[in-house]
Amino acid sequence: MAPRYGKLVGALAWGPLHATNPACPTLLQEWNELHHLLIMEALGGDARWRDRFLAFHAAILYYWAL
Repeated sequence: MAPRYGKLVGALAWGPLHATNPACPTLLQEWNELHHLLIMEALGGDARWRDRFLAFHAAILYYWAL
């Protein structure tokens, strides 16, 4: 039987199984976001300074709002 961890530990992905478990939703989401970023860069999404500036600051505002 696998060890049980508290809700906070599970929500923050601090448990020892999260880092190596490919079925972990956090790992899969990060993997998906990374590949979307690579695709957008390959299509030229990072070519214009204005786009990078807006994306960076929109991400900060979004993070702050949550």
